Parts: sequence; structure tokens; C-alpha cells
Amino acid sequence: MALPSFVRKICLVGSLLVALPATAAAGKQTLGFVLTGWHLAVHESPDGREECPAGFQYSNLDNWKAEYPTEAEREKMHQEYGFRQNRGQNGENVWLYPDTVTDPLPFREVQSPIGVGVNLDGTEDGAATPKSCAHVKFVSPEGQKGIDNQLYRVLGCQKPFRRGGMFDARFSNEKKVEPFARFLVEISDIDDLRNDDSVIVTTYKGSDKLVADAAGNVIPFSSQRVDERGPQYIHRTRGRIVNGVLYTEPMDLLFAAAPHGFPSETYLQDMRLQLKLGDTSAEGLMAGYHDLSQWWKAFVKQTMSLEHVTQISAPGVYQAIVRLADGHKDPATGQCHSISAAYEVSFVRAFIVHPEPKAQVAASGNLK
Repeated sequence: MALPSFVRKICLVGSLLVALPATAAAGKQTLGFVLTGWHLAVHESPDGREECPAGFQYSNLDNWKAEYPTEAEREKMHQEYGFRQNRGQNGENVWLYPDTVTDPLPFREVQSPIGVGVNLDGTEDGAATPKSCAHVKFVSPEGQKGIDNQLYRVLGCQKPFRRGGMFDARFSNEKKVEPFARFLVEISDIDDLRNDDSVIVTTYKGSDKLVADAAGNVIPFSSQRVDERGPQYIHRTRGRIVNGVLYTEPMDLLFAAAPHGFPSETYLQDMRLQLKLGDTSAEGLMAGYHDLSQWWKAFVKQTMSLEHVTQISAPGVYQAIVRLADGHKDPATGQCHSISAAYEVSFVRAFIVHPEPKAQVAASGNLK
């Protein structure tokens, strides 16, 4: 899978981009926010039976035992290949080469018609378009049709990615404790905080820690400096505010992350935000498409060393994201190379501090 075109573009222009301060016209307002919470948007019934009627996902250990059902076969496998991750056809590590074996146990994907997310492709029935592959849509808990969130279909029956699971907790907590992963959103050119048909939304990488109270709640209105070392993380688009909810136009987003303690990056194509704006906070959805190749590399980094304590099997996940991919169709092959995703996000208000401008170069994004 090739590197996304927008990532190649970022690599070419990233060194030229600078953190330009937003200049508010007279009478205009500007709001700053810092990300404090991040969770895969998962619709969960109390016992999981609604979305996962067959139960939760099988682990690598479960599949290894099914692949080598007798003690003699397992001992021979250990002697030949050494480690149960090395259960590919010729002893390949299935995290690094997930297409070398098919799991003997069935992959359990979400079966519920209810899901949380955004309509990304503009269709209600999931029919194929010139840019997307045919797929089964969700209906939101509120009854909205046409919801795209195929990543939830893949991961929703895996406990580590459900609310409070190992990776959900680690990744969300990272947003609070790792300055490397600081994500800032600035809304400028605001005429009316309740209803405004045209605002500017800019994202940045921040460089400061969050300030929390004794209960661990992030305190609003801290100062958050834009990280001058991350011009490639500056993205800008237009949006609108409707009844106090911000809706942004799609843009390709590159932002810093640190899964499993290793600095990394996340690519979310055609990203859009839906945020309910409050006096001191904002919460809502971030949705878009993950390039399969980039997402898989991050997934391996997060999960490979912890497969012995989590219900994850790499071949099943990999083959599911390829099968369920629904975005960025290759016109020549008809294969889609990205998968729709949605995240529940929360922010608190912050004062975004811009560095002195060094050059008059526009930030990347979708300002037309």
C-alpha cells in the first residue's frame, strides 16, 4: 500500500510551513482548545451481546492452540519456530507478515446495526461510489442513517479497544501525559458563538503539559504553546457553527501520537470535527479515513509486544481491515485503501500561544 498522496505533500512542504498566528478582525472572536480525551467511537451494550452475539474476539494464543491442537505439535512448533507469534506458513511472525496464515478460529466483527460516527461518503445505503467501496452502514443511537465507522466493525468486539480496555485507556491517557501528543484546535473568525456560517479552524501540535486538579481533571484556560518544531502538523479548514455545534469541512490531518510510549504519527484523511462548544470545554466526534498501511504500522507498534495479555490476533485484524476498507478507491483495481473511523473526543478551553512569525507561508488545509 503506497504512502498517501497528502503525506507525500506534507513531506515536501513541511519544512516551509510556519506557525502563523491567527489574526482576528475587529469584532471577531477566537477560541482555543486542547485535546484531553480520545476514544474509539464504540456503541456498547451492557454485556456486549448486542454487538458481539458470538462473544468477544479470539486471541493469538487461542488461534495458536487451534492451529497446533496437540502437545506434540506445539512442542515441534516451538522447536522449529521458537515463539507462538511465528505461526505463519513458514514460521513468519504474523504481526509482521499477517497475510501468511488464516486464523483457524472465526474473526468476530460487530454485528449490531447501531454505530457511532459520521456519514463520510454522502450515501445512506453504503452503495459504491467512484471514491468508495460498497459497505454496510450503521444507524446512530439517535436514529441517523448512513453512519460510517468500519474500524468499529473491526475492533468493536476486541476488549482492549472498548471503553476502559487496555489500549483505550493507554491511548487516551497518553493525550494527557505525553507533551509529544499535545493536539490543539483554534477556531477563529467567529461572529456568533451559537450560529455562524463561516469560521476558520486550525490544528496545531502543542508543546506544553496539561494542568490537572487533585481529581485528575484537566483545568481549562491554561496556556498552550504551538510547537515550532512541528510545522507539518498545522492544518486549516473552514467550518460552521449551528446551535452551538461546530462542523468542519473535510481536510487531511497529520497529528502526533505516542502509542505504547513510542513517538509516532496518525494520518486521518478527509477528517472532520463535530464538536459541541461549551464555556470551558468541547466534546463530540472526530471522523475520517485511516490509510490502511499507515494504520497497520501503528497498530503493530501498539499491540505486538502485548499480545500475550490481550485478546488480539493480527491476521484476523489485518484481513478484516482489507476486506472492510471503504474509502479512497483505486480506480484501476477497485480496491479501497482506507477504512472509515470515528473517535469520541473531548477538549478544554486553552490560550494558544503562537511563536513569532518567521515567514509568510500559508498553512496546509482547505481554505478556499
